[in-house]
Amino acid sequence: MLFLPEKARFRTLLELPEGADIGKAINDAMKAIEAENEDLKDVLPKTYNTIDKRILVSTAEELLFNPDDH
Repeated sequence: MLFLPEKARFRTLLELPEGADIGKAINDAMKAIEAENEDLKDVLPKTYNTIDKRILVSTAEELLFNPDDH
């Protein structure tokens, strides 16, 4: 079973204040997931700060609001 810390959940990321660095927040979320799930230690990508913010927000919204489509 995979545990997702609160800071690593889509809803939390989408509720970041306007202008927040979502790429950094996702990188931090990946680190938090690894910290809670030993099997994922040093496995998850942490380069989301290199992706355009609009793409990150759009992707997170799609996954959160349309989970059955994936």
